[in-house]
Amino acid sequence: SVNRLLLDRAQSISESAFASGATAETLHSLGRVYLAKRETDKAVELLEKARDLAPRKAEILSDLGAAYLEKSRAPQMIGTPARARVLNDALENFDRALEIAPDLPE
Repeated sequence: SVNRLLLDRAQSISESAFASGATAETLHSLGRVYLAKRETDKAVELLEKARDLAPRKAEILSDLGAAYLEKSRAPQMIGTPARARVLNDALENFDRALEIAPDLPE
């Protein structure tokens, strides 16, 4: 589909930027691509690294919260104690994002 082709192209561009130097921005961009592709483990990994480099960037925190939320919806997470931890991680990141930027769009 067209959306899949666009996501694959965005991934390629983001990976090229990442290869020339990992910055919070390149990690964030690539994490967003993986989140859109529903590859939540990879998205969380990259967005956590982006957060570590830019801990006060509300957009990164918000996207990391979204990645944790998506991860919590995986069938293998339903009904497990790990799901509660992942949901808590999502809420913590959403809260921090809103503390930094109360007018942050959804």
